[in-house]
Amino acid sequence: MVESITKETIAAGEALIKKLNQSGIRPKAVFWFYYPERERYQLVISIPEARTEGSKKFYRKILSILEQGGDELGEITLEDVTLQPPLLPMRGLIRLASKIERGVPGYRLHKTGVDGDIIDDAYLYRLR
Repeated sequence: MVESITKETIAAGEALIKKLNQSGIRPKAVFWFYYPERERYQLVISIPEARTEGSKKFYRKILSILEQGGDELGEITLEDVTLQPPLLPMRGLIRLASKIERGVPGYRLHKTGVDGDIIDDAYLYRLR
């Protein structure tokens, strides 16, 4: 369970994105999102194909990557991952994540309004 975003958490997310890309999965957006009601962060992954091919297929692929592991994935478990279609309140974050400029590794949002929703905390990865 991820309770805070650290340099190690960010690096583990980057490693997972790299492994997803190597396996042929191209997420539209990936970000850590704090859910205050759960008091924890989730690694939100937006994969448009999950809507048509089914999210179960992609959860299986992600689980396989996590099981093969490696130190670079840190402590991320499948319980920390959620597949999210581009719906509110995530739609604004997914759009923001897809527009992060080259040369910027990621972007932190803290107590920020996005499309009328208040984001307590999030870290958005730039996808290459």
